[in-house]
Amino acid sequence: MKRWWLVLVAAIVPLIPPTWSSAASTPLGPGAHWVYLSWQGRQRSAYVEIPSGSSPHPLVLVYHGATDNAMTGVTRTNLPELVQRGAIVAFLQGYQNSWSDGLADNPASKAKVDDVGFTKAIISYLEARLPVNHSRIVAVGFSNGALMAQYLGCRLASMLSAIVPAEGPMPVSIAASCHPARPLSVLSIEGTSDTVFPYNGGYFSSIYGGGAEMKGAPQTTAFWASLDHCASRSVTKGSGSVYTTRYLRCRNGTTVSLRTNVGGVHVWPPSMAQIVSSVVF
Repeated sequence: MKRWWLVLVAAIVPLIPPTWSSAASTPLGPGAHWVYLSWQGRQRSAYVEIPSGSSPHPLVLVYHGATDNAMTGVTRTNLPELVQRGAIVAFLQGYQNSWSDGLADNPASKAKVDDVGFTKAIISYLEARLPVNHSRIVAVGFSNGALMAQYLGCRLASMLSAIVPAEGPMPVSIAASCHPARPLSVLSIEGTSDTVFPYNGGYFSSIYGGGAEMKGAPQTTAFWASLDHCASRSVTKGSGSVYTTRYLRCRNGTTVSLRTNVGGVHVWPPSMAQIVSSVVF
């Protein structure tokens, strides 16, 4: 069924602040919920879709792009379909519709928001109320959210099993200080015609006036493969509009992959639920 009502909610979320709900609220049941907590003296929120059942569920954390909001991940992707397969899917809301991703150009970064800490707080909040599978916590992001997923891979690997950055490679400055606590799987999705983050790397000009030098998509994947101590050379398969480059025999059973969409532009890739499933289940 088409989620027309979610499109309406997505349109009004930035204009109407959510009603306050204490972190000490009642346990969460199956269905969709807005959850709120206080972090760094600010009210933060996430839209969470919860499956039924008492067995531990994988947890998928979704980070929207800059100027978007939590609901755009619901309306512009099919990620909610993961709930039908038993995953908890949390669409997080960024501060002033942005994420503090380690760069210094957007509202969240300028306000010195600790979004790594916010992610920890959301994970703890959900773990206290739901049966979360601690070995299956995945961060998925688009654009600014993809940079946030890369940053979380560097700073929060102890709590994550995988990251899935879409249309957002690794900033050179972040790579220089990226020391994950443990190997984690990485599945990058990049389009060859993305004009915001060039596929082969180069300078990124932010809509907020700043910018940064970025690794290319293949270089970002090779970087994560080196961090995961992958023992094999990359293997590329596919033809036509999509091909996948994959590193195998990585430490702790992790995998590092790049899904290249030939001609792909700077939008949420289609069929995200099916793509993400490979690192969630």
